[in-house]
Amino acid sequence: MKRFMIIEDNKMMAQILTQLLRKCAKPQSIIHTTSPQTAVNALINNTLDCVFLDLNLEKPLDGIPVLQFIKKQLPGLPVVIVSGDSEW
Repeated sequence: MKRFMIIEDNKMMAQILTQLLRKCAKPQSIIHTTSPQTAVNALINNTLDCVFLDLNLEKPLDGIPVLQFIKKQLPGLPVVIVSGDSEW
């Protein structure tokens, strides 16, 4: 079974990702969070197969510290970077 997390503060983008995952991957669960703090707590408390991470999250933290946390604490967890910002 696949368990995913979407860390995205844009509601429409999160809905699109959720629909795509449900259609293509048939996940056991999809956790959605909009803030870096909530994301870190959820990462600690859940076993996941993949994370979809927006780098432009609400301040004071953005997605970079979340990515650093994942790479340090959960180094085998795949992360897909998503962003609607043309800067990335």
